[in-house]
Amino acid sequence: MGIPMLCLLMIIAIVHLGHNAEAGKCPNLEKRLKDAQTELERLRNTGQCECSCMGQPGAPGPAGPPGPPLNQPKDCPKGFTKNEVLKSCHKFITNTKLMWTDALAFCQSLQANLVAIETHVEQLYLADKLTNGDLPTETWYWTGGNELCGTWEWAGGLSWTPKSITGYLNWDTTYELPQPQANDERCLGLHSEFTYKWHDLTCKSEEYFICEINLS
Repeated sequence: MGIPMLCLLMIIAIVHLGHNAEAGKCPNLEKRLKDAQTELERLRNTGQCECSCMGQPGAPGPAGPPGPPLNQPKDCPKGFTKNEVLKSCHKFITNTKLMWTDALAFCQSLQANLVAIETHVEQLYLADKLTNGDLPTETWYWTGGNELCGTWEWAGGLSWTPKSITGYLNWDTTYELPQPQANDERCLGLHSEFTYKWHDLTCKSEEYFICEINLS
């Protein structure tokens, strides 16, 4: 392979890795991006890359047309329960148990997300539904909480982008192993045994789950 072509492939790799790193795709893209940039610099310093690989910046192009507005639903779809206070809709999936990633995909197929519990009001609402509703109780329910990218966050979807779990927290800190633990259990579940306080679980466990749609 000629040196100019090698340089070109390095540039393409850097652009691709940089785009994915900015998009938050895991794992370890930032390290791979840095390694690719280091290799390109080595080629230049040893005279093996004399082409103008990076090109010259050009004038900005014309602005494109405005994109379509977000398709934010005005009401809850069939099968979801509306909460006027929370301005959101919830659906408790109890006819199938799925691993966390499959549960997320299932909710997204309903134009929803795995639930993000961001207030004490929503925590109480969900606990009440799970305790007093016609739902299985002695079992786990997945939420959107996860640590798959190194820090705990609520998974993104059609209603919101990924967001850090900050502000309101309800980890079970009184449990014999205070939650969350520093281990490979990187997805957040709720269980009646722990009064629906937050616990970390292995993401490969198959559980029921809760989908949510924001109305505002």
